[in-house]
Amino acid sequence: MRTTSPAPSFSFHRTLAGHLRHSVVALGWEPIELPASLAGATAACWRTLPVHHKEILVQRLVHDRSYHEIGRRMGIPIESVKYRINRARETLRFRMNETCPAFAAIAA
Repeated sequence: MRTTSPAPSFSFHRTLAGHLRHSVVALGWEPIELPASLAGATAACWRTLPVHHKEILVQRLVHDRSYHEIGRRMGIPIESVKYRINRARETLRFRMNETCPAFAAIAA
């Protein structure tokens, strides 16, 4: 049975934003400084994500777990881990683009 976790705090969203920035650098993209106004938009978009997207992003970005470790903990194959992380990132990116035109301009 899945239990609901409490809503993440604002500091969690700041940590998530920091991890997302780290992921951008890890992908070889040019790092950017996001305006403070995007922190609220990020938090709002995060709250709209389905729980399964949040869970896998937290495993990867916050806890810095490998695909193998995530798969082992969740009981799913590595390919499923990769797919779910990609879908979660796409969903978050889509919602950020919808919610905050400034993010779309920065991400382009």
